[in-house]
Amino acid sequence: MLVVFKTTAFNRSATPPYKIINKKNFMAFPIKLRKKDYLLTIIALNVFCCICSFFFNCNKQWEISFASSLLEFLIIHWCVWNSIITIVYSIKELLTNKKDYQAKKKLGNFGIVVAVSNFTSIVGFASFLFTQKGMNNLVTKPISWLIYSAIWHFISMPLSIFYFFKYTEIDKNSLQKKNLFYTVLPMPIIFFLANLARRMLMEKIYLDKPFSKFMVWWFNYFENQEFTYLFFWIIFSFFYFWLAAFLLTRKKKPAKLIKIPLMFFSKHH
Repeated sequence: MLVVFKTTAFNRSATPPYKIINKKNFMAFPIKLRKKDYLLTIIALNVFCCICSFFFNCNKQWEISFASSLLEFLIIHWCVWNSIITIVYSIKELLTNKKDYQAKKKLGNFGIVVAVSNFTSIVGFASFLFTQKGMNNLVTKPISWLIYSAIWHFISMPLSIFYFFKYTEIDKNSLQKKNLFYTVLPMPIIFFLANLARRMLMEKIYLDKPFSKFMVWWFNYFENQEFTYLFFWIIFSFFYFWLAAFLLTRKKKPAKLIKIPLMFFSKHH
């Protein structure tokens, strides 16, 4: 469809004094981002936000022990775990050979985990803001904390999910409900076990204020030996991760990943 806009004509003899513009390209974004641009942006944003988070959350702790504060930062903060796996995934996306069927299939499964993790981080942080502590942080924290937190949870993480929908290639079998469960199951298990290992191995001085024992509140049920509540939240977490994976992949079309025999890459062919 063509849209006609009247313009000022410098040449009076020109008829008609109109400029014809293609409506399809009229509202086009002036800069077209490539797949590589998205990945590099995602990496940069996650690195920046992790550095900011470390300085804001561990500035009192590293005066006592820098190693212990770094260990706590890397283990108990879900968003840090999320950023680390997102960075690793993005780097692998940049380096993976597009013709390697098995590598692309594994990377597609990894992409599901990354998307679910980012979605969980957004939901968790948004829910936290509605708690009393979250509202106090909005009032008492410096503006720099608000800026980096907003960039981290409402720009960087949604961008990773957008990349998942736009570029991540997933094998048809990976989209089955049973396979989705096994795909996303390891991350919450590893996160939970890492938190328990730190709790049992670290000296008590590095678990009390200004340090933190756990960030996920229901992990304290293990500390208090309330195993019924702990078991309930573990089951709920597994169900949540599976449901998030199912909903995120529901509209995702399977990629046409083709097995290419190695003989086609042989020098004799």
